[in-house]
Amino acid sequence: RCKMPLSLDCINVKGAMNPCRCGYYPDRKRCRCTLSELRQYMQKFSRPLLDRIDISVEVKPLSFFEAADTKGDSLADASKLEDDEQVVYSCLDFYPKGFESLSKETGLPMLLLISAVMRLCDKGLVMETFKNEYVKI
Repeated sequence: RCKMPLSLDCINVKGAMNPCRCGYYPDRKRCRCTLSELRQYMQKFSRPLLDRIDISVEVKPLSFFEAADTKGDSLADASKLEDDEQVVYSCLDFYPKGFESLSKETGLPMLLLISAVMRLCDKGLVMETFKNEYVKI
């Protein structure tokens, strides 16, 4: 057994759950759940499953205005862009895109495209998510 190579596959699982049935706990002003309902809700999730979750992050709820607020009002900033930047910015969205797909969509030469993307990054309108893949901020 010790001379056999061993390969273990790894999976990455992401999950989300509400803290209670109504979804407002720990905000006791908005949460309508009783303590027994909270306890019953949490018992639905098996302890062995919860024990296997390595990282858990509690996220505070945002108001509508906090969620709608953008850094630097990117729509106003987008109107001040050069022509090639405007073309690249309009082709980007919130899913990562690489230079090859952007080149096909924009029709720009690769050197001009890369220069436009780098300038958009410097202006804070675009962010690199993976190596050479970019999204709007």
